[in-house]
Amino acid sequence: MLPHTLALFLSNNIHFRYPYLLHKQGLSAINNWLSAISSILILAVTMERFLVIRAPLRSRKYWNKSQRQCFFFLILLGTFLLIIYHFFEYDCQLAHFCNGTQIYMFCYSAGTRTHPGSPWDKLSSVRTSLIRRMLIQTGTICNAIFVVFVPVFSVAILNILLIRQLRLNDKIVRTSSQNSTVQGLIPTQQKNRRHITLTVITISTCFAISHGPSAIFSLWELLIGYKSNNQQIFTAISIANGFVLTGKTLNFLLFCLSSAHFRKKCLKIFFKKFRKKRQNSSSIERFQQSRLENKIQKKQKTQKLSILTLNEIGNEEFI
Repeated sequence: MLPHTLALFLSNNIHFRYPYLLHKQGLSAINNWLSAISSILILAVTMERFLVIRAPLRSRKYWNKSQRQCFFFLILLGTFLLIIYHFFEYDCQLAHFCNGTQIYMFCYSAGTRTHPGSPWDKLSSVRTSLIRRMLIQTGTICNAIFVVFVPVFSVAILNILLIRQLRLNDKIVRTSSQNSTVQGLIPTQQKNRRHITLTVITISTCFAISHGPSAIFSLWELLIGYKSNNQQIFTAISIANGFVLTGKTLNFLLFCLSSAHFRKKCLKIFFKKFRKKRQNSSSIERFQQSRLENKIQKKQKTQKLSILTLNEIGNEEFI
């Protein structure tokens, strides 16, 4: 997102604008790819959370390193195939204005049967090939289904099942435990259950609100279409993309910072790094101090040698 952010401040700089507009479609495709990866990973983490709550002993049968790498590679490959149409979704043309000092890009959707061939000649038209149109239309539908709708509904259903499983575990503990020590742990377990319930409801709501509008606009563009000069639609699309970015950040915070183990580990890593920096800075200070002491000792030796030589010269003259 860094090039898109810099475009707001460096839009009039032709040295930035030319390469940015030239590669804007590819950068947008990579952004959509990373967004799809994060959506699938959120679904995978939610599923893993539910399975751990349902079967706590499952953690002993965790995947090894090769299985995890294979699973992550399949996620990368699958999401890339889902968003690959973004690389050729539009036909764009660069136009120069103001004696070549400013440039502008005109883009036309390649998902339609025909589109204007030039921004100046409205009578000319370009006919898009059938294979390209089918790839764009199929990719848009699959992207909306498997990257947005399926993760949103799956995360919601898994969180509902997670809350139900927590309540079942509480009932089992209440009915089967007659020990006073176990009975004393029930209030703590209920408090933890309320905390987990609030967390999963917040995650589901945030995920649905942040990802839903973007999928709706994608399907709208494909099925209904909208005029290129409709500024209200483009403003709404920009707001929907902002929701997606905000949702990605909030989901990371909710997933990670809601875990006490994760917070402790982050603090441990932070203080470990800080301690290393302090040790490095102290070692640098000691090194600098030792160098300063060596310089002082060398100066003192040279001063002593000069005094001795002067004394010897004075004695020789006296003799």
